[in-house]
Amino acid sequence: MEENQETMNDVGIKSEGKKKKANDIGFKKLRITLSEPDDSPFNSFLGQLKTRGVKNFDISELVSEALNEVEERWWQDKLEDLTPIEFKLQAALENPEMREKIISVLNENPA
Repeated sequence: MEENQETMNDVGIKSEGKKKKANDIGFKKLRITLSEPDDSPFNSFLGQLKTRGVKNFDISELVSEALNEVEERWWQDKLEDLTPIEFKLQAALENPEMREKIISVLNENPA
């Protein structure tokens, strides 16, 4: 797999039939470390590419395409799962209706 790794300057993202570079306007360059089990679908896919003799492919482009296939609902659910309760509480306190409800609950159940 190391033979297929590239520097971030070589990352290409296709858009409307035109190859875009990650440093073009509207694209953000990300640097990640991806650890996958040997039997993961991604590693299996990479193995099949090698078996079939596919060369000069862009792993970054493949990962970008796969991420774009993830449904928006998944991203929203993950965002909710990862958001700290303190952020949610602060947002609720900024909403006058929710603030009243929180105060009511706190007054009903003193510590």
